[in-house]
Amino acid sequence: MNRPVLRKRTGKKLELVEEQSAGRRRVLFPAVKGRTVDAIELYTSADYHTITVRFQDQTQICLTLETGFTVRARLGDFKSGEERVLRRWADIQSV
Repeated sequence: MNRPVLRKRTGKKLELVEEQSAGRRRVLFPAVKGRTVDAIELYTSADYHTITVRFQDQTQICLTLETGFTVRARLGDFKSGEERVLRRWADIQSV
């Protein structure tokens, strides 16, 4: 049985939007909507891991991750409504 998604939104642009359903959680960052991506960087060391998305307007969002993760990256095309994988990269594991 699919339960309805619980969505929290305060209406403030810089706040997060959380969507929850059974066993899943999705967090959106409305503050970056419409910005053009300039670069994406994954940095990993023994005790510090981040994914930084830099935008052409000289702003960035930095996501700090805890130890013990694997990143599986793929580039997908959704023009048809379904994902068509254009490229997959090798898994990246934390140090």
